[in-house]
Amino acid sequence: MRVEALTPDERPYHRPLLLLGDEQWDMVERYLGRGEMFALRERGETVAIAVVTDEGGGVYEVKNLAVSPERQRHGHGRALLAFLAGWYGGRGSTLRVGTGDAPGTLAFYRRCGFAWSHVVRNFFTDYYDHPIIEEGRRLRDMVYLRKTLTPRAAEGLWAILPYEGRFLRAMARVFHEAVHVGCAGDYTPAQLEAWAPARVDEAVWARRFEKSLTRLAVTAQGEVLGFGNVVGTGTLDCLFVAPEAQGRGIGSALCEALESRAKGDIGVRASLTARPFFERRGYRVIREVHPIRAGLALPAFRMRLTR
Repeated sequence: MRVEALTPDERPYHRPLLLLGDEQWDMVERYLGRGEMFALRERGETVAIAVVTDEGGGVYEVKNLAVSPERQRHGHGRALLAFLAGWYGGRGSTLRVGTGDAPGTLAFYRRCGFAWSHVVRNFFTDYYDHPIIEEGRRLRDMVYLRKTLTPRAAEGLWAILPYEGRFLRAMARVFHEAVHVGCAGDYTPAQLEAWAPARVDEAVWARRFEKSLTRLAVTAQGEVLGFGNVVGTGTLDCLFVAPEAQGRGIGSALCEALESRAKGDIGVRASLTARPFFERRGYRVIREVHPIRAGLALPAFRMRLTR
């Protein structure tokens, strides 16, 4: 499983799940645009979603939490809440949630470490245009529960995020280290320097990633662990993971996030080092190629994933 932050353009596609968590769309629209939306994904499928808003004063509120009906009672909601508690642990002091006064729902949040905070009387009768029924009873009051956050909970936590310009220099660092450290056994020092010089043209890079489908693996503290992008309808342009972060499933998570959004077959030009990784994912070698960088040939392979 992996957690992804969704872009504003992607959020409406999850309307059925959002309405499962909050069944009146105009109420969803009140917070959807100002919150952060996360999806818990498994084998390319979204199994749970959550929307969290910044309420100020170190308080973050889970406005919507929903699990696909066929995936309920398998721990996905609890897993997503645990992620959110860690993710916001480095930013605020409290994670809270407002929910109906149904006994089963309240018990679920208590098992997830939330405690009673306060009640807003008649919330569901005052703000919803139809009766909200849960566990066979009509909901009336909004019950708020809260959980104290700790910075330590964010340690080692990362998620897949869309590209933002603020990450560009960190991406350049990851690229340089991934090439010079990770590929040192397959290429000469001169080839590595031709492939990944000490400095990149940031303007060129910005255009490259702004105009393509780009995803990053980022920690709760904002550290970039890896990134990749797809150009056109199905060409994996690059995929790099920081050497210290390798072996944690980050490359696979990034690749899955990109593959799930691409159309049809996916092509990639893989280095000698990366070829085994892509072969494990089902890519097959089409031919060997020798792209030229700074006058030097860099052996690589054209590979394709047929879907």
